[in-house]
Amino acid sequence: MERMKFLVTRLVSSALFAALLVGALWAPLGAQQCSSDVVSLDCGAAVSCVTHGGAEGLVISGNYAFVAAYDAGLSAVDVSAPGSPVFLDSCHTPGDASGLVISGSYAFVADYSAGFSVVDIGTPANMQLVANVHRAGDQAYAVALSGNYAYVANGNLGLSVYDISVPTNPVYVTSLDTDGSARAVVISGSYAYVGDCEPGLVIVDISNPSSPVKVGGCDTPGNAQWVALSGSYAYVADYNHGLAVVDISNPASPSVINSVETPDLAWGVYLSGHFAFVADNGTGLHLFDIANPTQPVQVDSCETPGLAMGVVVSGHYAYVADERQGLRIIPIHYAPIGATLDFDPNTLNLKSKGRWVTCYIELPEGCSVADIDVPSVMLNGSILAEDSPWSIGDYDLDGIADLMVKFDRAAVAAILPTGENVAVTVTGKVGTAQFSGTDYIRVIRPPIIPPEKGDPTPSIEAASLDVHPNPFNPSVRIQYAVPAQARVLVQVFSVTGQLIRTLEDLDRLAGLYTVDWNGKDEAGRDVSSGLYVCRLVVGSEVVAKKLTLLK
Repeated sequence: MERMKFLVTRLVSSALFAALLVGALWAPLGAQQCSSDVVSLDCGAAVSCVTHGGAEGLVISGNYAFVAAYDAGLSAVDVSAPGSPVFLDSCHTPGDASGLVISGSYAFVADYSAGFSVVDIGTPANMQLVANVHRAGDQAYAVALSGNYAYVANGNLGLSVYDISVPTNPVYVTSLDTDGSARAVVISGSYAYVGDCEPGLVIVDISNPSSPVKVGGCDTPGNAQWVALSGSYAYVADYNHGLAVVDISNPASPSVINSVETPDLAWGVYLSGHFAFVADNGTGLHLFDIANPTQPVQVDSCETPGLAMGVVVSGHYAYVADERQGLRIIPIHYAPIGATLDFDPNTLNLKSKGRWVTCYIELPEGCSVADIDVPSVMLNGSILAEDSPWSIGDYDLDGIADLMVKFDRAAVAAILPTGENVAVTVTGKVGTAQFSGTDYIRVIRPPIIPPEKGDPTPSIEAASLDVHPNPFNPSVRIQYAVPAQARVLVQVFSVTGQLIRTLEDLDRLAGLYTVDWNGKDEAGRDVSSGLYVCRLVVGSEVVAKKLTLLK
């Protein structure tokens, strides 16, 4: 298929420059994160790691999991190999570490009765407590950061604010009574969303950190223990009433739009794509599809050996704070991102001598082909794409970037069967996800065919081409002459040069031959009335004739 090369081409010698340029040109501005759908939780492959305390909250940072391990303080676990986690260190804090957040080389810890602690985690195997601020009545459960301030869900004291502009010397600023027992806090823009136990969700304006103001709230069916945000919705781990979904489009007037029960007590919730992962205490981890926020649907669950208190998702793993059983790591299986493929040629002659089979890959909205790892691209699970050349451009002129890669033609010919609709699948990595697409092409392995039986072999001095009738409807007979054994190609093109149909692609002995064209394209669709060009290639000779289709 003839194509227009557009914009960016990359050769090995300019790999870095092209990679940067391609990203700038083709990364979708403001696009949603490119992610694939969760298929299932692999409970059988889950592993645990001790944290030497009751794991209640956690954060994943690089190759490390930092766990609020209650009476053991802050624990660090190396998760560079998630299937084989390694405990590194525990840093005892003055209280019982219940929640944390990380910024730079510091972990800011909600330390229950000891209030607010700061731990230097620059060396995860040797963490150091560097600060603690304690006030009478502290019940610090969770912490969130915004700018130079830490906001602590502080139980009966409500929402407490600390100035952390100097992390080793945090300064208490103020507290806001939230009317309940503040258990969780998440920040978006100038608002803090507080899981306030019995009163449900409370929304606080923190545009002035020294004077936070409650602006709205709504009573959830249960006792709000944790909060996660996505767009105009808050998802609340609602303790004895599972997962509650709250419309927060108007912070002054949030409203519960649905609630889904879980078998035990929902303590934690984490959002990834259009899925909610709920830590449900005695029944482990539950997975909900929230593509439609008004109707969450449970799609899977996985029991844990302890009591699931919190959950974080990173890459292809869910990390569960599993109370006295420490850190539980559960693999997640994802469906690959669906790619659209277009092969050139779309009729592959297994006896032809071409060098490449070219594939154009297009990804769905939210994904950029600039993020595809070209060395990972593979055809039918066995043939890797060539390292060079590859390029990115809008080859089909639909406004969406395509990645062009090439496969060794001989290698492809060796594995494909012949047929009219042979499935060819291409897979690879895009960011942290996988993509997969399938196209169907025609694969032929024609023999050398002698002249038609009974016809004497004429003396032919040059390749020639004749068509009859012309104009035609619905079909035309094409007669062509081959002066000596050679490779023969008979194709029909539009007047703009677009390939419409390959009629012959084979070796021929010298002689006269005929082939009919029925006015259809490669996909079997009727073409429109108009002018077309029939082109004959015999070895190095090329002959063309105009055809007129009348309907």
